[in-house]
Amino acid sequence: MEWTLDPSGEWNSFANTNPVFNGNTRVYVRVTASGTQVASDPVYFTFKENNSDDTKWYIQSKNLKKCNWCRKL
Repeated sequence: MEWTLDPSGEWNSFANTNPVFNGNTRVYVRVTASGTQVASDPVYFTFKENNSDDTKWYIQSKNLKKCNWCRKL
């Protein structure tokens, strides 16, 4: 997986990194090209300034769902 703030610019790998996006930020994410596979189309996530209490900072594990198709990428 890789990310960018500008989909027409340079992409950054998530491997061994933990990027922090502050304030109101739109982050584009895609699956990295590998072998004969081209990179996926990007999707974006919009992060807003955090105005909530500490209990809402992270996605709780009870709200996550296992994704079987991800292992095939």
